[in-house]
Amino acid sequence: MKTTERKTGYFQRFQNGTMDRMIPSSVMEKNSLTFWRARILFAILFGGLLIFSIALVPIFIMIIKERIWGLAIADGAALIISINLLLSRRLKYETRAAVTLLITYAVGLAVIIIVGPLSGGPAWLFAFAVLAGVFLGSKAAIMALTINAITLTIICWLIITARFGSAFPFFNTLEAMIVTGANFISLNAVAAISVSILVKGLTETHKKERDLNRALESERLDLIEAKKKLEVEIEERMQAEKALQDSEKRYRELADSLPQIVFETDEKGNLTFTNRNAFDLFGYTRNDFDKGLNAIQMLVPEDRNIAIINMQRILNGERLGGVEYTAQRKDGSNFPVVIHSNPIIRENKTMGMSGIIIDLTTLKQAELALKQSEERYRSLVENTIYGYFIFEIPSGRFLFLNQRSCDLYGYQMQEGLEVSIWDVMSPEDH
Repeated sequence: MKTTERKTGYFQRFQNGTMDRMIPSSVMEKNSLTFWRARILFAILFGGLLIFSIALVPIFIMIIKERIWGLAIADGAALIISINLLLSRRLKYETRAAVTLLITYAVGLAVIIIVGPLSGGPAWLFAFAVLAGVFLGSKAAIMALTINAITLTIICWLIITARFGSAFPFFNTLEAMIVTGANFISLNAVAAISVSILVKGLTETHKKERDLNRALESERLDLIEAKKKLEVEIEERMQAEKALQDSEKRYRELADSLPQIVFETDEKGNLTFTNRNAFDLFGYTRNDFDKGLNAIQMLVPEDRNIAIINMQRILNGERLGGVEYTAQRKDGSNFPVVIHSNPIIRENKTMGMSGIIIDLTTLKQAELALKQSEERYRSLVENTIYGYFIFEIPSGRFLFLNQRSCDLYGYQMQEGLEVSIWDVMSPEDH
C-alpha cells in the first residue's frame, strides 16, 4: 500500500509540474476552464505516449513488413514533438495545444494519404476537430471542422479526377462518397461543438460550485467567529450573573440582618422582595410569598383604603415619611407598625415602591407603661397633703404645681404656672 501511495505521489507531482509549466498555478486557480483544458492536454499527451510505447513493437513490425516508411517518419516526428510538448518549460499552453492539434491533423492526413480514406485517418481528423473544441473553444472547433471539410473535399476531388488514390479501396459511386463525407463532417461538427460546449458548461458549473464552496467557507469562518464572540459574551454574561448573584446574596444577607422589615412591591402593591424578618413577624412562609402576597392585604381592613391612597401618592412620585398602620398577621392577630415608603423609579418610570416597616409593639408598650407610670406619679402628687412644685432656675418660674400648692398660695392652677417662686416668697426669704 505504501508503494502504491508513493507511485501515486510521484505521478501527481509530475502531473502538477507539467501543468504548471503549461499555465501558472495562479491562473488555473482563478479559471477552472483553463485548469481542465490543461489537465486534458496533459492526459492526452501522457496517455498517447504511454499507448504508443506499448504499441511500438507491433507498429515497427507493420512498418517493416508493409514498407510504410512515410508513416514511420510521421510517427517518429509525432513522438519527438509529443515528448517535447510534455516536458518543455518554455512553451505556453496555447502553443502546446495548437501543436498537439496540428500533430493530430497531420497524422490523420498522413494515414489517409498513405493507407487511404477507408482507414484510421478520418478518425484522426474527427479527433482533431473535437480536441480543438476542448482545448481552444467553439471557435477553434468550427475552424477545425472547416479545415476537415476542405481537406476531405480536396482528397475526394483528387480521387475523382484520378490524380490520387486510384489504388485505394473506395466507394462504389460518387454519390456514396459525397454522402459519406457529408455525414462525417456533420457528425464531426455535432461532436466537436457539443464537446466544446459541454466542457465549457462543466467548467462553469465547477466554477460556480467552487465559488459556492468559497462562500460557504467564508460563512463557516464567519459563523466560527460569531460563535467565538457569542462564547465570550456568554462567559461575560455568566460572570456578570455570578457577580449579580453574589451581590444579591450580600444584599439579602444584609437585609435579613436588619431588625426592621425591608420590602419592595410592583405597581399593584404585590410584594417582589422582602427580608426574612417579614416572615417571622407576619407569620407567612416563603411558599406564601412565591404564590403572591399583596402589601395592602397585610393591613387590617380599616387601614386599607388610606393605604391605597398613600400607595397611589407614592406611585405618582411622592415620598412619604413614616405613616402608622395596624398590620394583620396570617393568623389574624394585629400589631402596630410605621411604614416609610419611596417610589422605585427606573428609566424615568415608576415601577413600584420600596421601604421599611418598623414594628411599634415594643414602643407602644413602653409608651403605655410610661403613661401608666406618669398617671400613678401624678395621682400620688395630687393626693398628697403637702405642696409639691417644680421650678426653673434661675428664673424661678413654676413648671409644675400640685393642687395643694395652689391652695396654699391662693392661686388657680393656670395662675400658679404664670408666676415664679420669687413671687410667692417674702423678700427676706429670697
